[in-house]
Amino acid sequence: MAGRPPESCEPEPKRPKTGILTFFTPMPKPETSDGMEPVPFLPFGKRSEVVSVTNHKKHVWVKTWALLLDGTLMGGCRQVCKHKFVPMEQFAPNADAEQSAGNAQRFAAALVAFRAAHAACDLSEAEKQLKIIKKLRRNECSTCRGRYKPAPENQACMDEWAKMRWNACQKQSGCANPDCSERGMATWIALQFDHLDPAPENHRLSDCNWWACNGGIAAMRSEHAKPHQWICGACHNLEETSKSGRRVSTIAPERRNGETNKQYNSRSGKARIIVPKMLFVDDEKLKVGCCQYPGCGRVVTAANTVSFDWDHRVHSTKRVCQCEKGIECSCENKIFGRTLANGGIGGGVTGLVQNHSKAAALDVPGVKELLLEELQKCDLMCRPCHFSRKPKGRARWDESPPECVKCDHR
Repeated sequence: MAGRPPESCEPEPKRPKTGILTFFTPMPKPETSDGMEPVPFLPFGKRSEVVSVTNHKKHVWVKTWALLLDGTLMGGCRQVCKHKFVPMEQFAPNADAEQSAGNAQRFAAALVAFRAAHAACDLSEAEKQLKIIKKLRRNECSTCRGRYKPAPENQACMDEWAKMRWNACQKQSGCANPDCSERGMATWIALQFDHLDPAPENHRLSDCNWWACNGGIAAMRSEHAKPHQWICGACHNLEETSKSGRRVSTIAPERRNGETNKQYNSRSGKARIIVPKMLFVDDEKLKVGCCQYPGCGRVVTAANTVSFDWDHRVHSTKRVCQCEKGIECSCENKIFGRTLANGGIGGGVTGLVQNHSKAAALDVPGVKELLLEELQKCDLMCRPCHFSRKPKGRARWDESPPECVKCDHR
């Protein structure tokens, strides 16, 4: 029959159906040169992660992180603002704050390492760096955090604390210890309130947020009326009432009153591991000889080594275990201890020295080399420069008063 094709001929291809679904037909997946479909780069098996938060009594979904095809990480702000899908750099910790300067450098380093892992298609390394980024990122973007101001009662206590130090420095012209090198009005930023009569009911006068909720300025002045002295952080560390001033420096410590055999054996066992490392680090401090903060030069002696700290030049190079508390650690930085947020002591030189496990003993091969490698990343600083001047960006002999004192003189 003329109108019927022979059976050997191929059937006529079906015409595509017309309709709205025709316009949303998925595109064909790209293929590699070997004909195999490329494996998508998905950390933890997903391209983004969201969390539910409450804003003004409403539940809102916010992106904790989201990965673009070019390897850029994005995130969302938990506050009521328009930054719901912006680069992750906007959620970096504050690099100018004393407590978060190290986290800011680690956050930036983790972002760089994540991009490198994405470019190399190293999924395991990318997941490792993404864990660090998720943990260190702030909930609010930089714009929202820039609007933050302390509550009036908190600001009042902070001003009172600054005035107390300024007035004490004027009265005694520096540290109360006459043999201390902290002299002049540049010392006010480094002064600390030392109770002469330690008692359980005493509270740190510098804890302004606590005082704002527990009596305010009146309570602070009542605490200030107790027997005290204003000394710098270096001299405070040498006081017998401080933890550093009571540190055990012998392998066989003396037995304490009322201490059981079990308690003593535990304490002496820890001392046999910790003290040799502590003495080794003290020798390294004596080799440096003085505080390396520009303009300081406080001399290191065998009697004041506890008043000096090792400060990492680049905080992101500080070795510390990032594993969460309660999870068994097996990472390469386990010997340095966990971060402060995870119940550790912050890693670095102190973390390795205070590790009392047998694997961290100084005579174990490799431990001394690890200590020396970590020390090479650091500068030696006295306690006033390390904790009071460097975080504020103040020069050693900067005598400028606090803002609240400047306002009173206007």
